[in-house]
Amino acid sequence: MITCHFVREDGLFLGFTCKGHADFSEYGSDIVCAAVSALTLSTVNSLESIGKVVPQVESAADDGGYLKVRLPDSNTLSKKQLDVCQILMQHLYLGLVSISEEYQAYISVLD
Repeated sequence: MITCHFVREDGLFLGFTCKGHADFSEYGSDIVCAAVSALTLSTVNSLESIGKVVPQVESAADDGGYLKVRLPDSNTLSKKQLDVCQILMQHLYLGLVSISEEYQAYISVLD
């Protein structure tokens, strides 16, 4: 199962961690894993290219898949950067929740 945990403080997203494998299907044809990977990686790329921020990113494909992302301290961001970061993180959260509603046995979203 994939577990995605979002970290928030005072209503603001600070980051997320996703780990595990969905095991919906065999490696290379697992649509749940592919959907989660697409959403999480596109969010990181969008934070950098649209938000102009560089989040802290830790990843490891070994041992069940792992991605940990932390946003820069909100005090170091402009209002526009903060707004973009929060919109992108909310988008990711809603996307993962939608997947978890359809595939409850394969992904869990916590916050």
